[in-house]
Amino acid sequence: MATAQTAPANEDRPLSAAERAAWQQDLANIEFVASTYSAQVRACYERAVRGLGGEPPRGRVELVFTLSDVGMAQNVAVSDDTLGLPVLQSCLSQRVSEWRFPRPVGPLRTFRFPFAFSGSKP
Repeated sequence: MATAQTAPANEDRPLSAAERAAWQQDLANIEFVASTYSAQVRACYERAVRGLGGEPPRGRVELVFTLSDVGMAQNVAVSDDTLGLPVLQSCLSQRVSEWRFPRPVGPLRTFRFPFAFSGSKP
């Protein structure tokens, strides 16, 4: 379904070993939560492609968001989209903003997270 980027969003300087370890733990937590809600992600995709002619499109939608101290996604926005389906963008943004993540471990709080879609029929 999705894998997060390999570098923190909006971070220009190299990370210390402790910062990198904390960031990797936060990223693993984000991936776990996203996999927990994979049915919601799939439902967003199916709703967005319903009624489209031909084969369902393949591609990805990447969201960028900031985790609050209590593990809520804030300032959720689309940073990249190869599908061009506004309904999918809106649905994914809404779902992610509702999910509860573990409290962040490290000081880096802004993440990019891609959702990839294989184009299979709903």
